[in-house]
Formats: sequence, C-alpha cells, structure tokens
Amino acid sequence: MLVVEGLRARVGAFMLGPLDVRVAPGCVHAVLGPSGAGKSSLLACLLGAQPATADRLSLDGHEIGGLPIERRGIGFVPQRPSLFPHLNVREQLWYGVRARRLPADAAAAAIDRLV
Repeated sequence: MLVVEGLRARVGAFMLGPLDVRVAPGCVHAVLGPSGAGKSSLLACLLGAQPATADRLSLDGHEIGGLPIERRGIGFVPQRPSLFPHLNVREQLWYGVRARRLPADAAAAAIDRLV
C-alpha cells in the first residue's frame, strides 16, 4: 500500500499540495489533469527526484520519505522513453534486474508475465 499524507512541494512558483493519496495493494491509479496541474511533480516527489515534505510517505508499511531514489523501490516509465531508446521493452526490464542484482530465475517469470 502506498500512503501519502500532507505532501507538499514547491517547483518554481508552483506549489503542490497539501495532498493525501492512498493506493491499496494490487490497485492501479492514474494521475490525470491539465498541463501544469502538478502530475509530473507528484510523481517526481514519490520517486524522490523532487524535494518534498510529507507528514507521511510510506510504501508497504515502510517510511520512504527520507530514502534516496534507488532505495525507494518505485519504478517509473516516462511517457516518452528516452533512457534506452535502442532497447525493446523486455531488454529494458532485464536492465533493471541486472542493475539491482536480482535473481534471474524469479525475474524471468515476472518479465514474461509483463511482456
């Protein structure tokens, strides 16, 4: 479960929040709104790429607000993929598995389900 309570962030003159969000395990949520509404800023805050404050920011019961990006366990697929334009979807997923040194046998089944 993702729990966000009182999330606030300043991006230039734009102020995001305070915002409360709860996403139950197994649920998929979409972030919708007009240009400039703060959708990308919200996602950047959850990832840890944008400085933010929150009363609570937890994932599966673990506080992640103070963790760096690489320790939050959150993946992000941008609308316009540009990180590895030469790799297909399966190869990009395998890149993450190798980078995190995850067991290949467990990852293979998960990747097969996704692609």
